[in-house]
Amino acid sequence: MSVSESSLKTTPAMPQTRAGLPMPLVIALLAVCVACAILVLQWDNVVQLFGDSCSEYLGEYLSAKRCGSAVNKIHIYAIAFALLPLIMIAERLIPADPEQPQFSPGLLVDLLWFATFPLLIILLRTPIEEGLKAVFGEGTHLLADLPVVAQFLIVILASDFIAWASHWVRHRVPMFWEFHKIHHSQTQLNYFTSLRLHPGDQVINTLIRFLPFTLLGLEIGLPAFLVWSTILRIYEMFVHSNIKTNLGWLRYIIVTPQSHRIHHSEREEHVGMNLGNFFSIWDFLFRTQCLDFKVYPKTHCGDPECPPGTASTVSGGIRMLVSEMIYPFRVLGRRWRAGLKSN
Repeated sequence: MSVSESSLKTTPAMPQTRAGLPMPLVIALLAVCVACAILVLQWDNVVQLFGDSCSEYLGEYLSAKRCGSAVNKIHIYAIAFALLPLIMIAERLIPADPEQPQFSPGLLVDLLWFATFPLLIILLRTPIEEGLKAVFGEGTHLLADLPVVAQFLIVILASDFIAWASHWVRHRVPMFWEFHKIHHSQTQLNYFTSLRLHPGDQVINTLIRFLPFTLLGLEIGLPAFLVWSTILRIYEMFVHSNIKTNLGWLRYIIVTPQSHRIHHSEREEHVGMNLGNFFSIWDFLFRTQCLDFKVYPKTHCGDPECPPGTASTVSGGIRMLVSEMIYPFRVLGRRWRAGLKSN
């Protein structure tokens, strides 16, 4: 039995907020989408401007590599917002949950999580990775002598399997699940749910994935891998969207919106299933693939005490975000105090 199965057996379905967001918020979001589309179209000029500014004002603190990495991340976020209108058209035409509003309260809270993601990378993931590299070194560079195409394919497959394994562990270890549970608390899956990641979950994921990824020498600086990273990030957002499709025969190779909705399902029989990041082959191989390719269940982590991840105002969304940040620590603190009393 996986970590959350016991709670799902007695957990009633979580109520969803069906009202959409206020019009000013909708207009602001669409304005951001337009601005990001312009940004993407003028990207060469943006790169030049950002690169010069980063070197001039932050050169004392950031290396050229860091500045370049920041530009790549900005590019991903700009593309994500530029594509949002297309995703929303698909959600309108073929919704997995027809009752979910286009501009849902869940979307607002996940946008706030999305906004915190770059900051959490700077404050948490990057220092952790650098600290681990200082302790364990840069790895064996086993791929250095292989052809570029072979390096690229090996890194993609190996990193995807390590992501699957990390996901499996974070569902099975009780303490890890309390942090990962926040990702599953959303009752209104949407385009931005992919970056609904608690800081504790990010730390755990980084620690699990670092050693096999880096010590095996899987880090490569190929331009093609940067393109792949962008595609992967956008694809992760796509499969979290409220879209009703299993992509036909492609479902046997890659994760789909239908298969990932199963992963977020509130149903007991779906707990711990469909753990794949991009490729679904690992789930088929290790028998964690749900073979029902037509069901589109309601979504939630199954814990009635867990914040539902919806809000209709910015202030309410911020309060919800703070509540979700605190929640895993409250649960673990309560268990720790209960353990002390029993001893």
